[in-house]
Amino acid sequence: MRKTIIAVFVFLSMGSTVFGQDPYFSQYFMSPSTLNPALIGKGISNARVMSVYRSQWWGSSPSAFTTYTASAEMRLFKKNSDTSQFSLGITAMSDASNAGLLKNNYFSAGLCYDQPLDNESKSQLSMGFTIGYGNRMIDRTKTLFQDQFGSLGFSTIVPSNDAVSLARRNYFDISTGVQYSYNSKKWGINAGAGVFHIAQPNEFVYSNNENTLKLRYTCNASVVKKYQGGDELYFMGAFTNHGINNILTLGTMYKFKFADQHMLDRFNVGAFNRFNDAYIGYLGVEQKSWSMGFSYDIINSDVQTFYNSVQSMEFSLGWLIPSKKRQVKTVDRFTIY
Repeated sequence: MRKTIIAVFVFLSMGSTVFGQDPYFSQYFMSPSTLNPALIGKGISNARVMSVYRSQWWGSSPSAFTTYTASAEMRLFKKNSDTSQFSLGITAMSDASNAGLLKNNYFSAGLCYDQPLDNESKSQLSMGFTIGYGNRMIDRTKTLFQDQFGSLGFSTIVPSNDAVSLARRNYFDISTGVQYSYNSKKWGINAGAGVFHIAQPNEFVYSNNENTLKLRYTCNASVVKKYQGGDELYFMGAFTNHGINNILTLGTMYKFKFADQHMLDRFNVGAFNRFNDAYIGYLGVEQKSWSMGFSYDIINSDVQTFYNSVQSMEFSLGWLIPSKKRQVKTVDRFTIY
């Protein structure tokens, strides 16, 4: 009986993930391979490292979701940007819910191929894929059982005496994507699509139950207007379909370009609407070799009816690693997709 109760609890603790929802980011442009594998290595001449920390619904008790992701991308062949190129990317992600009771860890490695479509390389078509390894587990030390309840409430010191076996689930996965980009001195256009969980692995951790990961489809697009002084205005969006979940994010960002002698290169301000979920404000700063960003989600979804006050925020860091060899034509940037 108790094993059945635990199974139901584990099922419910997965929340929307059971119905097919991966972690998603307000600053999705700082985690390119989780949006579209064809974005690996876009906008760099040598190498780039980026990381995002997300605390989702941290006004609840316990904190609902905490997600960390880190990625590293590198050009494999330092050719000029007017020739076809390969880029390698690796991504590590850890997602925990219910104060760490349910944990998901994921690691992927991917390859992207960029093919210019004209002699000046203004238009480019990119194709990428990733192979990933993931595991999902329940931390029994964070669970409470009836045997541990006393006159003063639950005590974690008292042994539960419940012989419940919750196995760790390990699985492999495959994702792929395609991206088109056009860049000129005054305008830039990016549009792409990706498909995740092509292997459709089973990720349920309890007994012999089946929970096949549904295919996740993504679309991303942006238009940028480039001004003479170096300022840039972006109109951008991303869409995700995963099972019964549809997530649409639309917004705009303005990048202020400082003079060359300034200690900072750019100051970024953005506003987004993740429909039926949250309004998002973003502030960021960039230097030639690093970037830093902060976003805050004002939740407007039905989750407000379950918790008194829920909030989400993200913090991102990025580093550009220039080549020690002759610089190629590609300009190193923290590109918005």
